[in-house]
Amino acid sequence: MKQPTREYHVESRRNGRDRCERFPANGPGQAFRKCLKAYPAAVLLAYELRDTSFIRYQAPRNQTMPAEPSAHGAVQMMMAFYAEILSRRKM
Repeated sequence: MKQPTREYHVESRRNGRDRCERFPANGPGQAFRKCLKAYPAAVLLAYELRDTSFIRYQAPRNQTMPAEPSAHGAVQMMMAFYAEILSRRKM
């Protein structure tokens, strides 16, 4: 059974400023996805459902974080004692 479309007010932080925008969606997850699709660099804060009652929920903590800068041209080294420790290791 399909959920009815509702308007979710998604709060996000973009460029250091908090913003609130409405996204029509079937659920909060879909509203968050629509917000991230529209603004990929946004950090989701919360959403509100303001129809017959006022419900406010915090955004999930497991958001993807911006990627770390790659170590382009970095050289990987092995510590001198690594081979010695490996040889002592008991199986």
